[in-house]
Amino acid sequence: MARGTRILSGSPDASAPRDRRRIGWLLFKVAVGIGLVAFLFGSGRIEVSRLLDFQRPLDFVLAQLAWFCGFQLTIFRWRWILRALGVTVRYRDAARLCWLGLLFSQVIPGATGGDVVKGIQIARESPGQRPQAVLSVVLDRTIGLTALMLIGVVGIRFCPAEVRGDPVLEKLGLILVGLIAVVLLGGALLCWRGLWRHEFTVGLLGWLPGRRIIGRLAEALWAVAGRRRLLGFAMLLSVAAHSFFVLTAILLARGLTGETPSIENYSFLVPLGGLAFSLPLTPGGLGVGQWAYEELFLRVGEGHGAELGVLLQLSSVLWALVGVLALFLGGSRISRSWTDSISGAGVAGAPAKPAGNDGALSEGESVAEAERPRN
Repeated sequence: MARGTRILSGSPDASAPRDRRRIGWLLFKVAVGIGLVAFLFGSGRIEVSRLLDFQRPLDFVLAQLAWFCGFQLTIFRWRWILRALGVTVRYRDAARLCWLGLLFSQVIPGATGGDVVKGIQIARESPGQRPQAVLSVVLDRTIGLTALMLIGVVGIRFCPAEVRGDPVLEKLGLILVGLIAVVLLGGALLCWRGLWRHEFTVGLLGWLPGRRIIGRLAEALWAVAGRRRLLGFAMLLSVAAHSFFVLTAILLARGLTGETPSIENYSFLVPLGGLAFSLPLTPGGLGVGQWAYEELFLRVGEGHGAELGVLLQLSSVLWALVGVLALFLGGSRISRSWTDSISGAGVAGAPAKPAGNDGALSEGESVAEAERPRN
């Protein structure tokens, strides 16, 4: 494999201030996350004695099994999306990159998330299909979040009347419906060839500096848009995966309190808490997720939301340590992952594009021109 090349602007010294800003921003986010957790501990919303006095230890083991099953389904989902994009990846390689992404999102702090690290690596390992490889990570994330929101929307329909009548929870349910509509509408527009053929879009692409990359991503989108069954199956895998994560929360809550929680309430509240954890405000959602869980569960009369958030993140961190094996198994292919994570390097660190025309847009060529028959 060709050695990766990094695109730099100016001398190496010119990037030093930018790297310092990124590291400073990272340290700020870490401080915010630690500050939120410290506040929850200091206010008594998280009690160490309750976390240590786990009522049903077997439920913790069952919760880890449920978490593992859910994560395995996310690996299969990503492989399925890669297949829809025409990228062939062995299960062991997909699993290695997924565990690596989890490691960087939960354990190793960085200016980028685990999805970005996973995208960088799959792009490096698929030099002839880099746009499809990168797009697979975006689609995987989008389908995962959409499935999570779908579970929340369905869950609120089965919640007791007093829960559905809560003004805050009702607004959050409407927001979920709106976000799903935006995702579906946005996906339909991006996959609509007429949008890319329109003279305004062609002119805009001709003006943008990244028109070549955008054009190749558009081609990959068109390819996957025609494989609706594969995308539908990926959505089903995602719903199943997040259902296992909801089960993980239910088992942890039962082990923490000794009481069986409401499946209906958790089917709505856990997806909302999961969305809070996914916000890129702090590394791994530290502090933000626990605070969101506490506020959400107080709405239904349960005062252990923050502690449940701690146990959920602890489960993710424990499983993320498997990603250490991915670091060793990956060898030299991922030797720069830590550096890229800290500096925020993107796909620019991927292998250089081989010479020759592989179907991508040439410089100055619009998407509409790319559709003309080639001799």
